Parts: sequence; structure tokens; C-alpha cells
Amino acid sequence: MSGQRDGINYTPGSAVTQAVVAPGEFVFAASHFDHGHIYGRINGLADAGGTLKTIYEPDVSRHNDVLEKNPDAKAAELSMLAQKAGET
Repeated sequence: MSGQRDGINYTPGSAVTQAVVAPGEFVFAASHFDHGHIYGRINGLADAGGTLKTIYEPDVSRHNDVLEKNPDAKAAELSMLAQKAGET
């Protein structure tokens, strides 16, 4: 992402210096990578010890970078998300 601070392309850095949760203790998902700040949120949560498990982005070209940096994460399709929502 760009270093511009225009609200869409800005990716903030993480101030976390050590994990605050154990591996697997805080699992999270992320979606819609058309705003730069989502990358900062993912990085901050991961730096704090969180585990990115699932992502959703209709534009496949946007999620490749996230999957490369988070090899345990899987891309979800909308139908899978709807099914999971019905299970809760």
C-alpha cells in the first residue's frame, strides 16, 4: 500500500513490541481490502499475537498480499460466510 495519508491508502505501522495473547487465543477475520487502514489493523492484531484465520475480498487481486504475509489464513467465498453465519 502507498505511504500516502489520504485515509484510503494510508497503512499505519504497529506500535506493538510483544504479543499479549498466546497463539490461537485470539483468532480474527478481515474483509474488504480497498482501504489501506485494514492492512494496519491486520498487522497490529497479528503483532499482538492474534491469528488471522479467514479473509474475504471480492477482488482476488487485493488479497494475495495478505495471504502471502499470513500463510495460515484462508480466503473465504461469500457462500461459505453465509453458511457459517447460519451456524451461530
